Amino acid sequence: FQNLQRINEMAAGRELALTDLNRLLTELAVAAIDVSLLIARREVVRRFGELAAEPRLAVLGLGRLGSGGMDYGSDLDVVIVYDSAAPSPVAGLTHDEAYARIAELLITALSSITRERYLYRVDLRLRPDGQKGPLVAGSEAFVAYLKKRAGFWEWLAHVKLRAVAGDLDFGRAI
Repeated sequence: FQNLQRINEMAAGRELALTDLNRLLTELAVAAIDVSLLIARREVVRRFGELAAEPRLAVLGLGRLGSGGMDYGSDLDVVIVYDSAAPSPVAGLTHDEAYARIAELLITALSSITRERYLYRVDLRLRPDGQKGPLVAGSEAFVAYLKKRAGFWEWLAHVKLRAVAGDLDFGRAI
């Protein structure tokens, strides 16, 4: 909410440069992703009990989100990657199952319906194997996909790839 307040303060009584607006709208989107991750984590705890380990995942932004050029009406092009080497955060669930639940809850929070419309449209089509692939990818599988199976157009789409939320150090390492 501080980012929204900053946008209002900067825009009040004067014009806001497009690059400044894009940067602030990107910061607002990142803040929304951060809050949605907190909501997803709390909901996982509510459904499954205390976590066995802290979730280690990164939300990687592509397109306008990745480049810092969000605009009004921009969707969130994201890939969600978890650390394959870290233990599953939910006892009794595999990595894939636990992180799929977290991703589903994250996406639900981000695409919530408001009085004005939806918060954000979340676009996951650039994940490995596109719409046919899982919502989240393990770090090893993600890197292997990019090295061995990704098409040329996917490499071009990933030029703007940037860790935007979650474990940023882990995301940068990916």
